[in-house]
Amino acid sequence: MAEMVHYPMGLSIIRDAIEIPDWLHGEILDRSQREFEVQYQVADDGTVYQRGNENPNSNSFRSLEHQSTVPTRFQPHDERVEMSDRWWDFWGKACDAQYEGLLTYCEKYTMLLSQIWWSNRGHVLVYGPGGFLGGHHDNDIGYSYKTRDDVIGTAEAATRNVVSTTLHLCDTDGGNLVFPYAGEEIETKAGDLLVFPANYIGAHWVTTVQSGNRMSYLTWYGQGSSLGLNAGTDKPHVIHHEERLDGNQFVWCESPVEDFMENSGWSHEQMKAAFPSFDSRGVPEFWQGPTEANPY
Repeated sequence: MAEMVHYPMGLSIIRDAIEIPDWLHGEILDRSQREFEVQYQVADDGTVYQRGNENPNSNSFRSLEHQSTVPTRFQPHDERVEMSDRWWDFWGKACDAQYEGLLTYCEKYTMLLSQIWWSNRGHVLVYGPGGFLGGHHDNDIGYSYKTRDDVIGTAEAATRNVVSTTLHLCDTDGGNLVFPYAGEEIETKAGDLLVFPANYIGAHWVTTVQSGNRMSYLTWYGQGSSLGLNAGTDKPHVIHHEERLDGNQFVWCESPVEDFMENSGWSHEQMKAAFPSFDSRGVPEFWQGPTEANPY
């Protein structure tokens, strides 16, 4: 893998991290169109709404013009969708490239390793001409005190995201990534891999695509157990031990430190210098406040 370049605020990039085959774009566009037809329905008046939600007062209703600016998202690992063998082979390589990029990132931000518990199943975003994405960060779930009843216990999984990895699948006219706190605007090319914090430090937006398509593959790495992810949901987010390619939503990263040591070639002494407590960390004993037996 090529050298990783570091920018301020934890933003890093590897150019040409993976070769993007010529056939991939056509299959992504075909898969994206099928996904749009599954997710949305276009009414006779041109209104677009999410299937299963026909309430015209909901946020799921958009004009066709507005919908054309919104990226279509889909899970490339969904085994229920029949795709070519080369499709599955490519996404296996994409997963490996993202994980290797994350391990390389940890050579600079080594203490991050303690927060790599699991990865989510990556998804593809496809933008058309005029498409863009507004400013956000990747562990924001739209919480406010007024929306707490809609969020708490039902939509908290993304709050566990720690670091984002985005693999870019084509050259794009426009569609740059802007990181305001890093003071950077990144023009991405096919094969580029970006790694950045999922919290507010890594806040970003995508500028308007001028022509053609913008395609990227996004995966998050996070922390927290299934207990927190399950709270209040009808479909619990179970963290699995199997490979991410089998369709599981969350998969444990079982040996990030060991994988890092192998990938970096670091000695024990180098690791201790960068992460002094890596081999002596323990479960914290939190202060519980005064008790009857110990009021002070």
